[in-house]
Amino acid sequence: GIVLTGETKEGLASLLSSRCTKCGHEVVLGTSSKVKGPKGYQRWECNLAAVWGQMATGGGHAHLSETMSVLGVPVMAKKTFIQTEKDIGEFWHKRLADAMAEAGREEKRLAEEKGELHEGVPAITVIIDGGWSKRSHRHSYNAKSGVAIILGRRTGKLLHI
Repeated sequence: GIVLTGETKEGLASLLSSRCTKCGHEVVLGTSSKVKGPKGYQRWECNLAAVWGQMATGGGHAHLSETMSVLGVPVMAKKTFIQTEKDIGEFWHKRLADAMAEAGREEKRLAEEKGELHEGVPAITVIIDGGWSKRSHRHSYNAKSGVAIILGRRTGKLLHI
């Protein structure tokens, strides 16, 4: 038979150690897959998904810890959560920058194909939209920050945010 000889918890993932009672062969199994990040780091997929889920819903380490504590499930250390959050942010920032650059090249190519140039420079039409919150509580004033986007008219793809 096989006996469980130990467990090492790493956030939501565990490493389970077991040994065959007949031959003594030992095996260590992870309860989640590991994924490689952009900087070559290895993260447990379940921990990465938990952090990403918190980012998507506006939560953080405290919220994840509180939710999982009701289930009796440990989470990763706050330092690990914060580093994972930064890694996810950098990953998506790079993907977004690459997608916007590609969309710009596509808009440029389409303008060149149509012969739409202004003093020899491809002229593209864009759609711009933006906004900011107008907060009021006994006062009426505008927020100091907002958001704006620029889309390529031909492709409808994001050029800038």
